Amino acid sequence: MLFNYNFCKLKEDNIVVRHSFINGQRYIKDLSLIGAPSRIGRVRLFLIPLKATSSSSIIDICYLKLRWTDSEFWNDGFDDSNRKYHIICDVYYGINNEIKIKRFLDFYVNYEFTGYDERFQPDNYHAYAVICSVQAINSKGLPSKWKDSKIIKIMRTTL
Repeated sequence: MLFNYNFCKLKEDNIVVRHSFINGQRYIKDLSLIGAPSRIGRVRLFLIPLKATSSSSIIDICYLKLRWTDSEFWNDGFDDSNRKYHIICDVYYGINNEIKIKRFLDFYVNYEFTGYDERFQPDNYHAYAVICSVQAINSKGLPSKWKDSKIIKIMRTTL
């Protein structure tokens, strides 16, 4: 039982029935159909300000921790040979009262991973926010919809 739903499998291994205890509705999903994967449930972004020592001084860095939940249905006929996640992260800058966006992460990871960590050095005068997005891509190359994290502001007092 998960979130007021009761899951059960029918005689075939590729059909799932979900019964809602709240409204009494029944949902049937044929897992053998090929299509885009379901959207990722949640993306969590953490930014931790740190101090690092270089050879002559102390510099400010941010430790980025990104975590997400699996896609519930991959919709690729149980072929997990090439499943992956597409990850992008953007930093927002405020320069001369204009907002500029710079993408500093854009890559793919295997579907077995549900997290990524990165350290970066923000521009101490202009960088003010970071947002990340994750998308599931099944073995047939079909992408899910993007799921965004909450935007995290970089406070000048923390750096």
